[in-house]
Amino acid sequence: MRPRKGFEFVYLSVLTRRKVKPLSRWEAQFGRAELNWLRDLGLQWQEVRRVLLSGDSRAELVFSLESSLLREYVRSFDGKPVLHSPEEMRLEGRLFGYPECCVESFIERGYAPNDLSPADQQLLFHWACPGCKVTPGLLPHYRACYAEARGLAQGFRGAPRRRSPARIWMPLAASSFALLAGPALGQSIDPHRLPLPDSLDTNRNFLLDRYEEALVKPTLPLDGVELALRLAAAIDSLPTAPQVAQPYRIDRMARGLEACSVCDSLVNMGFVRIVNPSLNDSLDLPYLALHTLWHGSLDFAGQLHRGRVNLLRLIRILDWPYAVHTLPFETELDADGDGIADTEEARLGLDPSLADANTNRIVDGPELAVNWAAELEALPSEPLKDRPYRVDHPMRGIETCEVCGETVNMGYFEVINPAENFRLELPYIALHALKHGSFVYAATLHDGQLSARSLSCALHADGSFHQQPVQDDSDKDGLADLEEGHLGTNPLLPDTDGDGIPDGRALAWRLAEALDKLPKEPREAEPYRIDSPQHGLEVCEVCGQSVNMGFVCIVNPVRKDSVDLPYMALHSLEHGAFTAQGTIHTLRADPVRLCQLLGLPTSVPRDETSVPGSYRLLGAFPNPMSGGGTEVRIEMLMPVPAEAVQLEIFDLLGRRIRTLRLSSGRAGIHKVVWDGRDDAGKPAATGLYFCRLRAQRQIGPTLRLLLLR
Repeated sequence: MRPRKGFEFVYLSVLTRRKVKPLSRWEAQFGRAELNWLRDLGLQWQEVRRVLLSGDSRAELVFSLESSLLREYVRSFDGKPVLHSPEEMRLEGRLFGYPECCVESFIERGYAPNDLSPADQQLLFHWACPGCKVTPGLLPHYRACYAEARGLAQGFRGAPRRRSPARIWMPLAASSFALLAGPALGQSIDPHRLPLPDSLDTNRNFLLDRYEEALVKPTLPLDGVELALRLAAAIDSLPTAPQVAQPYRIDRMARGLEACSVCDSLVNMGFVRIVNPSLNDSLDLPYLALHTLWHGSLDFAGQLHRGRVNLLRLIRILDWPYAVHTLPFETELDADGDGIADTEEARLGLDPSLADANTNRIVDGPELAVNWAAELEALPSEPLKDRPYRVDHPMRGIETCEVCGETVNMGYFEVINPAENFRLELPYIALHALKHGSFVYAATLHDGQLSARSLSCALHADGSFHQQPVQDDSDKDGLADLEEGHLGTNPLLPDTDGDGIPDGRALAWRLAEALDKLPKEPREAEPYRIDSPQHGLEVCEVCGQSVNMGFVCIVNPVRKDSVDLPYMALHSLEHGAFTAQGTIHTLRADPVRLCQLLGLPTSVPRDETSVPGSYRLLGAFPNPMSGGGTEVRIEMLMPVPAEAVQLEIFDLLGRRIRTLRLSSGRAGIHKVVWDGRDDAGKPAATGLYFCRLRAQRQIGPTLRLLLLR
């Protein structure tokens, strides 16, 4: 359990003062003592009123070093109800400094078991996600703030304040270097060597797996203990006089000592500065950290200093041979090892079997990454109508690259391509990785992999990025000639109205806007939409963006007609294309039928029986289906004969588990029985399933099935 409320307020204020949390919120009672305390720490505050679901109101005290964050919180939440919606939790997570992965995990899975000890989890104000790679890097800062808060808590509400340990000076008792204790000889297991969580150190060699992925040079040991000892020896042997072309050290001894929390050895409370003149960079290392390096440990903890040595940055400054920014893809295949996922190379015109497709002796991935980083940095910042631009969102704080140790602003920027109606958000650390030739980035706050397709779309797309060839399209505007006849556009002119936008793209944008504005509740005399999102995502094969794998039903009650459109189809319409290519849904939306459903004018009435989308699923009986001999009868209407008609059964994760094919494609009503088993003959588990009709290579409507065993 956390300590009493008074201490928790002090702890929150210290976290905010030390910029571990950009913004903090206090929901318990507060008064003059709390406000005076925040003022003494140099924090700004604002009172916010929130409305509870019960109708009562609640006062909140939010505080930060940055007035802009306070204004954003007030603008977003003052006088608003407490909804705990995903959008609200994402905004709070960004303002309070919680890792994005933890926020998304909590939204989806709640308090899922994680790898943290109960003591570490209680230090936090967010629930760490399973296998989190960000939270372990934050814990040392939380521990340091917790220790500081324990010392300051006595001064809260008028009690005499205890001075921070960092301000206590002790007389220098002996030579500082004599107090740097070396490793204990003959000791089999040194208590300084703290084990890492198994999820972060799978081979238990006291070295983070993430670091092992970066340290690919054979001259470096892949063992945390040996590496720590070699680093200690290298630092000890550095020259103390300034150098021009090699690293050197500057000792900054302080008039005081601190005790190692592990062995109680007294160590000078100062630090050694390691300087690399070639890189114009330096790193300050507490003597306590050097003490633990001599014990084969990268972790250090004392009265004043605690944390973990910034390994990769230290290696960089010592000028050891190492590989930078070469982190491998975690979820994608890269057969030729060129730093670009195989699934993206074809879209970029590259060969996934050749690391240097243009034979210029530069590997494809680093070449593209560096070039595109230069383009991103050169983008104008003012909004434009005809070419890409960027909007920067810097934040008050930095994060550290886990590969090279450089610090980067913890904010992000947007790349906006108006021609493609495309927007891409990138953290600054991703741009840092691109500048060093990598599409994969890892830092203390953000890690992930960039989609080369998304970057290409944001930087280079002219509005036709999502377009796919259409059969019988004489003017190549994205609409078939027959469709243009129904829609009243000229099949021989790609831009009938002369507005500079091809007819197909203009109509797709218009339909996307109309669909977005449809009411989401049933109406009697106008079109409306019924959204059916699912718990899962699919990826656009064109631009690499993730889209909900569900669908929306467009209903026209006057025409007594409806059509189901996957969200992937809406995504393509928003980007000016009728053909959608996703990892689950691949189809072409019918522009004429959509116009008719939405009440948009068409020149010629269309024969509905010729529209593939008019194949209908009539129902399933019984539904829910239950019992030992579980089976369900699914009925469908075939208004015209068709070939290759099949029913596909998907689970909630979007995995196709069963395909049922019709023996005859004649017109009329057909009945198909599903026995509740997958294609391998195994009984499907209890749960919700989706039945989808596919006819004439077109995706038809979807039906929900509930299986109970």
